Amino acid sequence: MNEVENFTIALFFASAFGFLLSRARISPVIAYIISGSLLAFLGVKLNGDVFNFLSNFAVQILAFMIGLTFNIETLRKTLSSAALIVVTELLIVGSVVSFVSSLFGFTLVEALLLLVSTFSTSSSIVFKQSVGLLPKEELDIALATSSIEDIVTFLVVSVISGQIVSVANAVYLFASSIGSFGLGLLLARYVLVRIVKVSTPELTMLWTISIVSFFSLLGLYLNIPPVLPPLLFGISVALVLREGIDRIIKQLHTLLDFFLVIFFVIAGQEFTPGVYSVLYVPLAMVAVGLKYFAFSTGYWIASGDFKRAFNTGLHMTPLSEFGIVIALSAISFGHRIGSLYDFIVVLVGTSFTISGLILKKEKKISIILSNIEAKSKIISRLNIILLSFRTRLSVPAVVRDLSNSLLLYLAVVLGIMIPSDLTVYYVRSADQTLGLYIIVALVLGTLVSLFYFSLRLRDSINATLNLQGNLREVANYFVYSVFIFISLIYLSTVIRIVEIPSVLVSLALPLSVLIYLTYTRIYKLLKKRS
Repeated sequence: MNEVENFTIALFFASAFGFLLSRARISPVIAYIISGSLLAFLGVKLNGDVFNFLSNFAVQILAFMIGLTFNIETLRKTLSSAALIVVTELLIVGSVVSFVSSLFGFTLVEALLLLVSTFSTSSSIVFKQSVGLLPKEELDIALATSSIEDIVTFLVVSVISGQIVSVANAVYLFASSIGSFGLGLLLARYVLVRIVKVSTPELTMLWTISIVSFFSLLGLYLNIPPVLPPLLFGISVALVLREGIDRIIKQLHTLLDFFLVIFFVIAGQEFTPGVYSVLYVPLAMVAVGLKYFAFSTGYWIASGDFKRAFNTGLHMTPLSEFGIVIALSAISFGHRIGSLYDFIVVLVGTSFTISGLILKKEKKISIILSNIEAKSKIISRLNIILLSFRTRLSVPAVVRDLSNSLLLYLAVVLGIMIPSDLTVYYVRSADQTLGLYIIVALVLGTLVSLFYFSLRLRDSINATLNLQGNLREVANYFVYSVFIFISLIYLSTVIRIVEIPSVLVSLALPLSVLIYLTYTRIYKLLKKRS
């Protein structure tokens, strides 16, 4: 069969399965993936030039749409809260992914794929399904957080594609990105603005698609990830075109949805259904729950409002389609990710289905959250404490000083952990006899250094916020908890390099005891404060 016949069959299968699963209140994304997998089983291969063009074009438009939702004004107003949420997500999701990767022996690429797939929310889905449902403040927080997650995602794309493997490559990628962004600003300012003002909606959409295609070609010519220039162009349009963005988004959404159907059908061609696919569903539900808990916890810390945070978290459950995009990119770059691709496909499809079902029951879930907040004394106490922190942070000088302390702490932690991991890798490869003893001494020295700088961070927070009494002790134990998470991430990477899984088991008991003692101590302090 030729490509036209294959294309017709693919559309028919996608339409039929989409209709059947939508009647069962299941996300049509799963139907499209099943259609592609079934077509592959029947011998209908969607690997021609037409299908590759449609799939790549869907990714380009998606990248551009993500850039359009990157509202700088909103991000500036909500940066502190959104950044805190993303850091909390990275700590929680990153710790779990690091532990799982060490336990199952995942490579760095596989661990990054799992992290991005579980961590990043689909900004296009959030925008489409939450406008009009979420209050403006919550919607701004959700979109700002999703925008920062997208930045992390594209950094992972650069790592997987081999762009950030040396200082020279990183500098070239940075310079190419700046050049693409500057060109995007010029085209948006002097071409697209005038087109939007004087042209019909059809011409505006045509011009937009043409420029997006041009930027995709630019990425190929510059030998950088092809999705990066369209993303930067979307950001530049969001900066320049303050009015009319909503109109462009509405015009492109229908077109994007159609191309995404083709993309998911083609993605289903790489999907191998079987018994394991069914077993992946409960694991995917756990991963979606982890994302919901991580975002809601971060927003709770940032806002001091339990119900609002966990209610907004319901809208952040649809995980980004870019998990599949990056997984396909990893396969195209020659990385062997095995059954992880199948899990990522199940994870994205499951998240869309869960999100749709949850939002239909949002009012009932909101009532449950209100009851939990009303009946739980510890949640009420934490609300008061977090609001107290937020009140203290409202002074600009305090924000500046605390931000400087946190950024310095993050820089020092990365400056210690990364060279330590590289040294462990070098010693492990170079010396097999004394290597283990040197690694043990290096790990102990790294942990002591991390603990020392954690104590410095503790003192800085206490001095900046002028904390006294129980609040001071709660802040202290919060820093200790951060140290535990960072230590767990560091030890997981070391264990993966050294390849001694038994060490992980020996570390699990003392770490669990330390976490338990920290939790009980904080609980006693909160109880005493009441």
